[in-house]
Amino acid sequence: MRKNNKAQRKDWVGNCSWADVIIPIEVKIDLSRSAFYFDDDPDKFMRTDTDEGREALGQIAEYMAQIFGHQHRKHLHAVYVYKNRARLLYFDRQGGVVSEPFDYGTREHLTLHTFFWRIAHMSREELGFDPTVVLASEDEKNKMRDFAASVPTEYLKRQIYHALSLDPDDPKEPFSSQWPAYKLTMCGRDYIIGRPTFASPALYGRCTRGYLAYDIEGRAVRFLKDSWRRDLERVQPEHEVYERLKARGVTENVLTCLGYENVPNSDGSWQLTRTHRLINPSRPARGHYRILFEEVCRPLIDFTDFKELTMLICDAIYAHRYAWEKAGILHRDISVSNIMIFEVVCNGKVERIGVLCDWDLCKYIEQMLPNQRPRTIDRTGTWYFRSALSLLFPGKPYYLSDDIESFIHVYHYCVLRFHLTSRTQNLEKHVQTVYASSFVRQSDGAYTGSEEKLEQMERSTPPMKVYGNPTLDAFLTDIARLYSRHYSTIDIRGYRERYNPPPVQPVRLEDTAATRFSKFAKRRRSDESLQLAEPEKPKVVQVAREGDRATRSPLRDHEALFNLFVRYISGIADEKGEVVRWPTTTTKCEDLFKGTSVAPHKANNFASSNPSHDGGYSLDE
Repeated sequence: MRKNNKAQRKDWVGNCSWADVIIPIEVKIDLSRSAFYFDDDPDKFMRTDTDEGREALGQIAEYMAQIFGHQHRKHLHAVYVYKNRARLLYFDRQGGVVSEPFDYGTREHLTLHTFFWRIAHMSREELGFDPTVVLASEDEKNKMRDFAASVPTEYLKRQIYHALSLDPDDPKEPFSSQWPAYKLTMCGRDYIIGRPTFASPALYGRCTRGYLAYDIEGRAVRFLKDSWRRDLERVQPEHEVYERLKARGVTENVLTCLGYENVPNSDGSWQLTRTHRLINPSRPARGHYRILFEEVCRPLIDFTDFKELTMLICDAIYAHRYAWEKAGILHRDISVSNIMIFEVVCNGKVERIGVLCDWDLCKYIEQMLPNQRPRTIDRTGTWYFRSALSLLFPGKPYYLSDDIESFIHVYHYCVLRFHLTSRTQNLEKHVQTVYASSFVRQSDGAYTGSEEKLEQMERSTPPMKVYGNPTLDAFLTDIARLYSRHYSTIDIRGYRERYNPPPVQPVRLEDTAATRFSKFAKRRRSDESLQLAEPEKPKVVQVAREGDRATRSPLRDHEALFNLFVRYISGIADEKGEVVRWPTTTTKCEDLFKGTSVAPHKANNFASSNPSHDGGYSLDE
């Protein structure tokens, strides 16, 4: 958040459209418990010098995020009151703006009176509500509820009831009034949506939400993704990625895009954020964007056993491979939430396949020049699943091998979360240390990850021992041998010097002088033939273009990892005549993250970019 100067405040109060008002009231005497200073000193703004002040500021952000999350809004306002003074606040999906403090409650101080008078005379759209979304009628809600009886899978039926806040076992009365059903108009068609299937808790950024959408006219359920994308020509909207995939023959294990829309205002203009004009005019606006998919999928963590998990991730690697080789698209955000399960009913049986989704952070091959360093510190991908190198060296170019490594971290994550292992006893500490840790680099303020993740990838043994599933244990061992060979080709010292140079400290060498150990240096060696070992040749630094055959390693392309996954799920004998056999009963256990600090945020999938303070799960930009 950024405060206005006095000139801006006058124009802001006089001309801006205001949203509905939420009033957190501070009545405590201790100013340190307020989120803001209320002095007239312009240098005193946010009260972040105390724990109480930071907590109060976080509470405001939580209020605003909850309103955005439950309602369909473009912006909103708030009033922050402290004794006889107040500040006005404006929020959209790009940030927040806070006015200077002012007095209220007397005939001489009319700012607050004027504010409420104008609020009372505004339309819903001026108040910040999205004009493309209105409350659904009872008849429209009943049509969606009744459609649940004809869907092909039990999962879809329960998702329809979930969207309408109905009990699947008794879908007559809603169990919650916090998620009313809405009628949303997109591309000239009407859809019924309700409680989101997932929603980012972030106040600003992409703020992605996913909805089960009932097509009233077509009598079908679809998946609707709602987000706020950056208004930049060089950042392609997600529907263009799906068009390119389809045009180049990549249609297996990816979603089918049915439509998209830059969400309009009532006058036809695109819904764009405005706070950046006051905070930082050089930053691009964010625009409201929706994309519609034919398939409704379930999360990867719904896998039944580890053989199926291996098959599902193998499907995703297949999609990733051909997106790169045929369409020249690199995903750049491989995570547990971006690999999903699509259930297909064939001859009365349900077949489950893995689907790689969420391509909105991808890049085309023509956008990736060899050895090009990013113009800004790289923030691509979900923190838990980023490669060890991209976490430690955020200034390095992002390569195909970084994406391929992320599939391994997704697999490790699922094993840690749903299988008893040698890490289970200290699971929370292990996950926090290896996956969630983040440090701010003093030189440029960039976030960096833990050294433990790098050390884990350099070892040829798996990071955990699994109990009761020898096939899974063998698979993890084979994967470890693969990625350790990959890291053996990388000069980590060279990476540190190039992408994370330590502060230069002058080194002064001591004066030479004989010591009491000098006599040992004069003795003859007992074995005159013993020679000093040849100095180790420097390893190849991984800064070459991915296609450079001179620097090939097991993760430089998909071949080695994909073939390893295939060997463990194909049911066909290998060159030694051996066939992989999985346990006949599942060894998947209950969610081991439940009740810990690393448990996923409620009703939220992973989002992307820098780490935050909620266990690494709401990592929105």
